[in-house]
Amino acid sequence: KLRLANAETDGWWLASGVARNQLHPRTFEIPSERIRQSLAKDQLAKLAFECEPDDMGFSGERMWVRVVGMEGPYYVGKLSNVPTTIPLKFGSKVIFLPEHVISVVPAEDAPIFAGALKKKRALRRRPTTSAKKRRTRH
Repeated sequence: KLRLANAETDGWWLASGVARNQLHPRTFEIPSERIRQSLAKDQLAKLAFECEPDDMGFSGERMWVRVVGMEGPYYVGKLSNVPTTIPLKFGSKVIFLPEHVISVVPAEDAPIFAGALKKKRALRRRPTTSAKKRRTRH
């Protein structure tokens, strides 16, 4: 059975883009309801992930999720970013509703954008030259 993430069980939750837009309509724009309710498979949606503040005061991050399907009112997606604050991993399953969507990549641009995200992830995992030098000195 699908369910939305919550603080008690998962340590994180999704912010409502609709609620934020209602609070700050001029500065927090979101896609139209029609767009948010008609995401296609492999389309990318940006969501606002939140958690309790860490030692540095960070309490969330905005990340891209690739839509893999829909069940009832829920979208099922796979995380397309490497989180720094939220306790998830690249490729983690994310359940969300249209109200959580704060941005989208048009379906025709999603493959190009997703490729750039994968390349960025690969670059993050590759040790830097200085890290390689530190390892060889020991």
